[in-house]
Amino acid sequence: MSDWLRTCSGTTDPWELGTDVLRWGTMPPQEMLGQLGRSFDATLPDGVILLDLPVAQALQRTRDRARGRELHETGVFLSATRQRYDAVLDWLAGARPELAVRRIDCADRSVDEVTARVRGAVESIAHARCGP
Repeated sequence: MSDWLRTCSGTTDPWELGTDVLRWGTMPPQEMLGQLGRSFDATLPDGVILLDLPVAQALQRTRDRARGRELHETGVFLSATRQRYDAVLDWLAGARPELAVRRIDCADRSVDEVTARVRGAVESIAHARCGP
């Protein structure tokens, strides 16, 4: 793991890399995409699936789990993160129309329902990519 961290970020400190990644989230989408690509030697996938859950439900789920809430799981942080995902995915859909972007509404859905929707989205992306 430390070799991978050093390759990606020049450091073996995961907190430093995490701080950098959070900072990249404030960049304009094209700049952020370039930074992620350079840092992680990555390209765009064939598709992106966003599991969309309203902030209030996300917070309720964090309260209900046995291990409790993580430090970043606050209404303010989750709202800002949700808005940023929306902005970046909207930008991607316009800038890269060949990239399949699927949003799955997870509000008030069971694990089985979400799983079925994810499976359908993956199949849709694969079908669009590979053809019938």
